[in-house]
Amino acid sequence: MFTDEYKTVEAEGEMGIDDSGNRLTAVVLSVDSEEKAQKARDRIFQKFPDAIEKIFCYKIGLEPDMIVKTGGGETEVEQALADVFKNEEITNVCLAVIREKISSQAKIPSVLAYRDAASNAVRRARIVKRILYDTVRFKVNREDLNSVSRYITDNRGKILQTIEGAPSIVVVKIRRIQIESLAKGLADLTGGK
Repeated sequence: MFTDEYKTVEAEGEMGIDDSGNRLTAVVLSVDSEEKAQKARDRIFQKFPDAIEKIFCYKIGLEPDMIVKTGGGETEVEQALADVFKNEEITNVCLAVIREKISSQAKIPSVLAYRDAASNAVRRARIVKRILYDTVRFKVNREDLNSVSRYITDNRGKILQTIEGAPSIVVVKIRRIQIESLAKGLADLTGGK
């Protein structure tokens, strides 16, 4: 079943942890397109020019399997980061984990350390619920305009603009999931006109 509600992060979150002589810094932020995710990756990676490892993944869209990872393949660490998206049920978000050596005795950090850094960054960024809205236009006969306007507002639509004419056009902002039922209700109200 389609839904127009999703969870994402409200702001950029950054969190670091030390593990096995390494500093793992996780950065998470909200993005709504692949292009914005790539730009975010470049900006984040530039902040850590001496990093010995940079891992990045993102998820765009409401489909459960829309996780896209960068890198040469699916490593255990990339899977752990993808699991953060699934566990927190978030989307429209990108996540980077950067590893820097802080000890000459540094060893490869555990997969759990990467996941913990990422989870902490997500919590710091604060998870929020968002709703997808669309703008739609309806043609309305002038004599039906008042009843149609009332029906739209009663059904949680917001009228953005009314263009007088024959027929008039009503521009409405409404939740994506309600568009079909609003259109059907308007057709019933106006007798299909």
